[in-house]
Amino acid sequence: MGQDKALLTMPDGQLLLQRTARLAQQLTADTVVITPWPERYQPVLPPTVRLVKEQTAIGPLGGFAQGWNQVHSDWCLLLACDLPYLEFAALQHWWQWLTIALTEPPPDELALSETPPSRPSTDSPGKHTPVMASLVPGTKGWEPLCGYYHRSCLPGLHRQMAGSNRSFQSWLAKIPITPYRLLP
Repeated sequence: MGQDKALLTMPDGQLLLQRTARLAQQLTADTVVITPWPERYQPVLPPTVRLVKEQTAIGPLGGFAQGWNQVHSDWCLLLACDLPYLEFAALQHWWQWLTIALTEPPPDELALSETPPSRPSTDSPGKHTPVMASLVPGTKGWEPLCGYYHRSCLPGLHRQMAGSNRSFQSWLAKIPITPYRLLP
């Protein structure tokens, strides 16, 4: 693009990064931004957003692994900064759907478009709980930068990072994913 997508201005005057951080902060006070340029983004983000300098050349999967070190809850919502059409209501509805899908059959108004997959994780043999929930499949596989991840995916994430293949799609192929295709 020739410019930093995070600093693109939306029609309402907000920067893409500001908008994404605001959406995340509506869901949780534990908002972390992993970036190689914290000094670039500090002036445009509220002081309640923790900026963490990304380690050199680790890529998106490495940035996510580094970010997990900053999160203390069981679930983490990973969002790219360049999702201009993402809305809070969709994220909130998605979270409600996910928590219901993991605990009980859904009520009619949150009916699953398909049953959550029960394939076991190759990283956690015998486990059938989805450890990642993705909004939509992308053109090259699942869209990893818009998803809820459960802490149980960390051992596999760390194994992937220890190897030579640091591809998000390669790692996602090893974990159970619950697709979410319903928007409010």
